[in-house]
Amino acid sequence: MFLGDPPSHALQTALLRLLVPLLRGMVRMGLTLPLFLPILKAAYVEAASQILTRGGRKLTLSQLYLLTGVHRRDLRILMAEDALPPADKVPLVAAVLSEWRNNPTLLDDRGGPRSLPRESEDPDVVSFYSLVATLSRDVHPSAVLSEFEARGLILRLPDPAAPNSQERLYLQDVDPVAQQDQLSGLQALSHIVGGHMETAIANTFDERERHFERAIVYDRMSKASVVELKRLAEQESEDLLNRLNRRANELALQDRDQDDKSGYLLYGAFVHSEATQDATALAKPTKGRKK
Repeated sequence: MFLGDPPSHALQTALLRLLVPLLRGMVRMGLTLPLFLPILKAAYVEAASQILTRGGRKLTLSQLYLLTGVHRRDLRILMAEDALPPADKVPLVAAVLSEWRNNPTLLDDRGGPRSLPRESEDPDVVSFYSLVATLSRDVHPSAVLSEFEARGLILRLPDPAAPNSQERLYLQDVDPVAQQDQLSGLQALSHIVGGHMETAIANTFDERERHFERAIVYDRMSKASVVELKRLAEQESEDLLNRLNRRANELALQDRDQDDKSGYLLYGAFVHSEATQDATALAKPTKGRKK
């Protein structure tokens, strides 16, 4: 396929398969095509800019127009501002949760997250505020605490042994996925699915860079068999994720004094099941019957 050629049938099929689930969510949120087009243009410009800069080529309006087909007027507007806002690799609430649940210094004798004071004047005492500060200086710890409370992740109890009625914070055993609101759900979508997309695109189009990516697909199975496989996949994946998470936290503690901490790794698992159907088939609107 050459620049400017119409997309092949295989490419059209792949794009439809990728876009339909995404756009189904956008339709539910009321995002119509006129509202989506500026986002799509910005994404095209960001993608082309990455290709040009990574290849050591000059970033010009002509090059961007040639690669994207976005009108020069729109290109000038998009280049005058950030096409896509930078995003943290790991959302701060998730980072605090992971640290609190896995850092050995923050665990009690039973291996669970111990309670923390909200804040402490003693630098040797880890508080919730100091925990947040070790992970980010961009957000005030009180804002993170408010977010934890909004999600039902924190229980405040007075500490009788502390002066000035200091509170202790207890991390609640709440499933963050079940508690997350639409905003945090979209953050998870962008981080997790976005990371998988980066992997899949690199494996498909970049012969120089390969990432581990495996999947199994079975159809023509009974509902009972699907349920059994789902349970097995979920349990095995959960066990592996817990092992990786513990080891990642151990390594993160070791790396705190390292000068170069630019490394990033995302590992995830998912199970998808549905009624057997042609995976490439797309629903077509039915025509109204003439009366």
